[in-house]
Amino acid sequence: MVSIIGHRGGLGLWPENTIAGFLKAAALGVDFVELDVHLSSDGEVIVIHVPTLDRTTLGTGTVVGKTAEELTRVPIRDAGGECLATLDTVLATLAPGAVRVLIELKTDPLSTPYPDLEAKVIDLVEKHGMDRRVRYLCFVPEVVERVRELRPEASVATPFQRPTLQMLGGLRNGIRRFQEIPGCIINVERPVLEHCYDLRLELIGPDRLGVGKVHTTEDLRIWLPRPLTQLATDFPDRAVAVRRELELA
Repeated sequence: MVSIIGHRGGLGLWPENTIAGFLKAAALGVDFVELDVHLSSDGEVIVIHVPTLDRTTLGTGTVVGKTAEELTRVPIRDAGGECLATLDTVLATLAPGAVRVLIELKTDPLSTPYPDLEAKVIDLVEKHGMDRRVRYLCFVPEVVERVRELRPEASVATPFQRPTLQMLGGLRNGIRRFQEIPGCIINVERPVLEHCYDLRLELIGPDRLGVGKVHTTEDLRIWLPRPLTQLATDFPDRAVAVRRELELA
């Protein structure tokens, strides 16, 4: 069965990367909630998609330019007063449930990996006893390799989008690079994958191939029955409904 991932919690339904959104997605019956992390100036892991505050919050400036105390007082746009949260707080909230968590390790405003972010995230996951419920995600192969160095049994994945493929020298070079990491799932955005699905399935295999950016009910009906390991969507309500529909068919 294809695992359904609520992308940033389900940003098509509610504000992205919010605790309220993660809990709502979990209640729908998704397999994973996906979230993104950056580092504050004092080394705390903060849940937010981009390295700057302006797009999704009422704050300004960079995440790494402020302390965790400052960041956790910054309201998220249209989130009913909810502020940015640390990964520690998010994991503490999700730990009592059953939903799994896909954590994307992001890069700083200069697109450079944060020092020791991998170790900090792994330590927080272990602190909350969620080792078997977390998958680590990054488009930088060296970051994924570092996760595996620190935790050899970790479940890992990478998002393949056009900029990633360009950075890695194209499709075949990108696949080859991440195939060097045993068991690493390659999650390809739908607009790319739909043009060469058979080739990628052949090169990667169904146990390591995922798809992202699948949002409409029509597309979900096409992609959920395919031999894939995971599917990421902004509309987890639609994905869960379609999966139930297909199971009953």
